Amino acid sequence: MKTRNHLLSLTTLFFMVGILNYCTEPPKDRRIILENNLSTLAKRITYTNQVIEIDTSLQVDGMAKPSIHPVSLELIAEVDPPEIDGQPLQATDIYVRGDKVYVSYNMIGEPYLGAVDIFNARHEDDPDLKSSMLFTDSDVNGLTYKDNYLYLALATNRDEFDSPAVVEKVRIRRDQLTDETETFDVPSWAATDVEVADNHLFVTSGADSGHVTVIRLQNDEVVFSYPIEDARGVATDGDDVAVVAGTPARLVTFDYDSGEML
Repeated sequence: MKTRNHLLSLTTLFFMVGILNYCTEPPKDRRIILENNLSTLAKRITYTNQVIEIDTSLQVDGMAKPSIHPVSLELIAEVDPPEIDGQPLQATDIYVRGDKVYVSYNMIGEPYLGAVDIFNARHEDDPDLKSSMLFTDSDVNGLTYKDNYLYLALATNRDEFDSPAVVEKVRIRRDQLTDETETFDVPSWAATDVEVADNHLFVTSGADSGHVTVIRLQNDEVVFSYPIEDARGVATDGDDVAVVAGTPARLVTFDYDSGEML
């Protein structure tokens, strides 16, 4: 039996409790550029509807053995990445909720540049780009969603924070991005990933002076901040929260409800 999947391609413990250093003023210096014009956004999408066969044969004693379950993918569409001053960005993370797909982007090396896209995948054969946001001062390295807000893991060159690693909270209205934002300071050089677990936001940051920062969403209070060198990613299965770190590679787990390290 052949399986076909649909594919949309995109070119010592430290404890701290307190209110985060954050900024809530609407951007006035074009650090955020919104694009919600559907006609403009549609120009970035090319529909291909191309079947891509995957070689699933196994190599046994130098001989290719056919796979029991052949797989093919169908490439529905290709999306041009966002550009800032002619510089194309690269995709860094993807979050799927229902029929909405959220994608983050950053810039390789200097300067700090980033973006977020929202796609509507209600009709899987005809996805469309609903909203886009450009950051002229920040890389966007990861994202997650909860209750009409996107939480973005950033590295920024803004000088009002203690370090380049920050989290930006962005309001979503009618499935479109807005410039209603709050920015929270977290330790280290770059926030690398974010995940919501119950009423807590877990933020990884690294590499040097890396941390996992746990924020209570109800009041934006820092519950814990654990030093974990080179913290790179965070995910939850609804029971526990796992953080992966590199150099050396290791896995650290946290309690889903309390946010405490297990």
